[in-house]
Amino acid sequence: MTSSQLLFYGCLSFIAGIAIASFWAFSQIIILAVFIFGIFLFSVFFKSLPMRAAGVVFLCAAFGLWVYEASERTHADNELRRFYGENVVFEAEVIKEPKERPNSTQVTVKPDFVSSGNVLITLDPREKLSYGDRVTLTGILQEPESFDDFDYAAFLAKDGVYALMKKPEVEIKKREAYDHAGERAMAAIFNLKAEFRDVLEQHLSPRFSSVMVEMLLGDKYVMSEGLAQDLNTTGLRHIIAISGAHIAILTMYVMPLFIWLGLWRQQAFYVTLVLVIFYVVLTGLQPSAVRAGLMGGMFLLGQHVGRQYVALRAIIFAATAMLLLNPFLLVRDDDRIVSHGSFLSAQKNSSTQASCNDAHGPSVHAPHSHLGFWSGFLGLDDY
Repeated sequence: MTSSQLLFYGCLSFIAGIAIASFWAFSQIIILAVFIFGIFLFSVFFKSLPMRAAGVVFLCAAFGLWVYEASERTHADNELRRFYGENVVFEAEVIKEPKERPNSTQVTVKPDFVSSGNVLITLDPREKLSYGDRVTLTGILQEPESFDDFDYAAFLAKDGVYALMKKPEVEIKKREAYDHAGERAMAAIFNLKAEFRDVLEQHLSPRFSSVMVEMLLGDKYVMSEGLAQDLNTTGLRHIIAISGAHIAILTMYVMPLFIWLGLWRQQAFYVTLVLVIFYVVLTGLQPSAVRAGLMGGMFLLGQHVGRQYVALRAIIFAATAMLLLNPFLLVRDDDRIVSHGSFLSAQKNSSTQASCNDAHGPSVHAPHSHLGFWSGFLGLDDY
């Protein structure tokens, strides 16, 4: 077993640990016991490759259990819960790009009076706030309600949102109150995105501009309900959704373009990688774009170092990286569950197709064996 295979199974075990902890609660003693058992297998039977691999599996699974349980405790002990139903006045900072809808604007803010937890406020569309603004809010703090077929509270909790405020009084204390260079860079990207959006809306009719804004910039709520329903009915909505198609275009065509323009391969690699990161941020760090960006980055890195790109490993490594940052994504984001599941299923089908082609010789359908990878990477399963 190679080191890359060991890393792959370790990532799978980490994901399995988070999946198990998502449905069953474990005490710290049990998690510690699994961790110690993994250390025992790894150290005592180090010369035995299967036992050493088993030790890594148990260690990574224990780490996955611990990561999810730690995040769950943070969710359960959130300080905002104590203020549900109360009229509160507090200062906060806008920490995400506001989401503009036809009849309202949703803004995520970080209150100053708690150490963790965010509040999702709903404003009149005429009230304009921007990323980095500092505001004073006055209103009733509401607990997110769940429905029979949708756990809205858990859906918000995966993004660190534990309370709602509808149409609070807003006093802007300071515009663009950035604390560090990272926030300034994010704000610059969001301002550039707003300029792109304005150009599209000025030069195209509302029907076409809304399609282009969602297709290029990832703004899902600018489209009218009638047009969105038409696209859903015809099954075309996924074509304009932000997905791996955008990253695939960057990774497959932009890097060769830079080389053709005269850049060295190493220079073209770094420029393309920066463009991929820039575009993922530009689209609002949507999970589908983040996943595709990670996979596209690994594809570029594989080309750069001369290693073969394996799509199945890439999706597992991308999922591991995303779950390290937010373990709630695995079970509290239905779109990502369907997306990753569809991708893995497509990979299995394409591998089976390739095996059949190898066993029975060339087939007229052989070119379609690659569709499993591209259907996942291009995001055809993302909507």
